[in-house]
Amino acid sequence: MNPYRIILADDHILLRRGLKKIIDGSDNMVVTEEAGDGLELLEILKGATPEMVILDISMPKLGGIEATRQIKMSKPGVKVLVLTMHKRKEYMFHVLEARPPLHASARIPICPRTSESFC
Repeated sequence: MNPYRIILADDHILLRRGLKKIIDGSDNMVVTEEAGDGLELLEILKGATPEMVILDISMPKLGGIEATRQIKMSKPGVKVLVLTMHKRKEYMFHVLEARPPLHASARIPICPRTSESFC
């Protein structure tokens, strides 16, 4: 069975290295590419079709929200997991508007059905 291919995009290299180590330690997942910003991520995606992209909401050159919109238009089958440390609900609403199937917040879990914290 082929491993689940993941691309990481975050401007913090230590976070990318940590996530890569965790993911690559799995028997059925592998990080195939890494990007330090949204534009680099989109360039990588021109030649790759992973099962998932894990990206930061705040990156230089092109942020995670706009990158997510572009990924969903150009590669609708790719799952997107958005990571953020932002506390403001507005960030999560923008992420949900970009339509990724997955999102994760280190601070405020938002329920997409009710827009309230903690479903």
